[in-house]
Amino acid sequence: MRIGLIGCGEIARRGHLPALRVLKDFQVVALADQDKDRVQRVATEFGIAKTYTSARELVEDKTVEAVVATVPPQAYKDIVSLAASHRKPILLEKPLANTVADAQAIVKQVKESGIKAGVVQNYRYYAALGDIRDRISIGRIGKPVSVHLLLHQHSPLSWSLSPWRFEGPRGVLDDIGVHAFDSLLWLTKAEPESVFAFGVKGLPGANFLNQVSTMIKFQGGLISFIDLSWLTGPMSFRVNALGTGGRIFSDILFNQVHEQHGHPLPTSDLALLTQKLLFILKGIVNGDLFTGALKYYQYLYPDFLSYVKNENVDFPGVETALKTVKIMDAVAHSLTIGSTVHL
Repeated sequence: MRIGLIGCGEIARRGHLPALRVLKDFQVVALADQDKDRVQRVATEFGIAKTYTSARELVEDKTVEAVVATVPPQAYKDIVSLAASHRKPILLEKPLANTVADAQAIVKQVKESGIKAGVVQNYRYYAALGDIRDRISIGRIGKPVSVHLLLHQHSPLSWSLSPWRFEGPRGVLDDIGVHAFDSLLWLTKAEPESVFAFGVKGLPGANFLNQVSTMIKFQGGLISFIDLSWLTGPMSFRVNALGTGGRIFSDILFNQVHEQHGHPLPTSDLALLTQKLLFILKGIVNGDLFTGALKYYQYLYPDFLSYVKNENVDFPGVETALKTVKIMDAVAHSLTIGSTVHL
């Protein structure tokens, strides 16, 4: 698949382009960015011949079979419209949109054109997250009663100076909040019913949210609590699930999942410690211990190709991403009015 990539920021340089460079079924044939110097610099770094300074020029390039967009979400509606008019599949870096209206407009464009449009959700590729999903699906903990998801991470300013996350008031919601809410929907396969949230800006002079805690009630009675924060150093990603027949607790980053029925045994702690040490040693040997979810782009792209070929129905499309946008919008509204928002 010949790819044209729009947006040459850090997520393109550190996630998309390194993955595409090693995948034999993909070739990046063109780059586009409004910053002429940057697009030339990145093209040289990755050995890409064609460069453009507009999305339109790239999409109209006949050698481009599929489009990848890694720009701020405010631009996605126009870019999807271009891809749709040229009947080219498109992959969008998360989030799909900043507003429900824009997300709905994108979904409408995709449906009317018939193109395939996916959204990056690389956190789904954490092995521990998939393990928890499988255990819940086959009923290992009975009927799920509650799920607690904690995702803490340092501010993206530590690796990207792109200002769009900080120009609006939602801050952390538009960054790791997208991953958290998508992971929750993917894990539970449940439909959200209502949302209540509270949050803090947390830093002097900050006009955006750094900490958000959200409670979501799902149809069927499941309750979930999501804790998001930029006010931390090392990243932490944990999911704990309680059901009528047991519970699961985990450390997603270290691939630790423990299922508990009845009283815990001392040997359980030893087994978890051993598992964590082995994971760390493997990460050191492979050299990917500190790359985080960036390493999953090389798994995401083959699935996107299968999705375009109608071989993979589980890949997150724009309709799935719309559900996440609706939750984020409800969270922001709940923070504004200080009460529950019904979806």
